[in-house]
Amino acid sequence: MGFLSEYRTVNNLLREEQGIVFYAESRHYYQYFEQLIKDILPGSSITYITSDKKDPLLQAAPAGIRVLYCKWMLGFLFRELRASVMIMTMPDLGNYFLKKSPGVKQYVYVFHAAVSTHLQYRKQAFDHYDTILCTGDYQVKEIRKAEAMFQLPAKQLLPYGYPLISRLKQMNRPVTDPLLPTYLIAPSWFSGCIFESCMEALLAQLSSMPCRVLVRSHPEYEKRYPERFRRIKKC
Repeated sequence: MGFLSEYRTVNNLLREEQGIVFYAESRHYYQYFEQLIKDILPGSSITYITSDKKDPLLQAAPAGIRVLYCKWMLGFLFRELRASVMIMTMPDLGNYFLKKSPGVKQYVYVFHAAVSTHLQYRKQAFDHYDTILCTGDYQVKEIRKAEAMFQLPAKQLLPYGYPLISRLKQMNRPVTDPLLPTYLIAPSWFSGCIFESCMEALLAQLSSMPCRVLVRSHPEYEKRYPERFRRIKKC
């Protein structure tokens, strides 16, 4: 999709107020929205905005979901959007390039990791959200503590859990060879992570051992360092 095509898409979207809007930075984030979308869809229509040209939803989306691609005009779209609800799994809304729109009535954050809100994220990562779907009581306690410490308006905190874990548990795949050990390597994306420090040497050593090796990359690493990631995939 070229710039002119994206320009027309964005301007058509902004002509009228939307109901429920999801935004995904990449194709990897749909798995964190999937259960919520299934819960919402009966009787509702959803606009799903993705910044990933390879997002499979652009080719085939569930009924009731309109999927749009936007990358170059994303800052403009965020500032001008009118919607009842905008749902994201992107921290730091309003702190950097992507700002809140006065035309969006409610901003909702969905966690893509069941982690601490202050050990894992920046200090103001969630300050501009109105509602947060929490994976556990620990997040509720942390957010309320931060609101009290920094005199922030109280957000609506909803217990939501982590549907992705529940889905994996339901799959319950049998172990193909219980005697063969399996090693899962799933580093984060920050500078100095395993992918940058010792990944190729580690894979070379493990390949000579009687074991299975599963490598799960972080979507952000693939996005920021595509050449390095392609080199690792060839190992």
